Amino acid sequence: MSQLVPPENFRQLFLTDTPFIDVRAEIEYAV
Repeated sequence: MSQLVPPENFRQLFLTDTPFIDVRAEIEYAV
């Protein structure tokens, strides 16, 4: 995912089995 996702999608992503590290990496990459 190279593009930012809306809060709703982000929340769904957080609820999925996606590793927290990956999510954090996305945040760092996005910010």
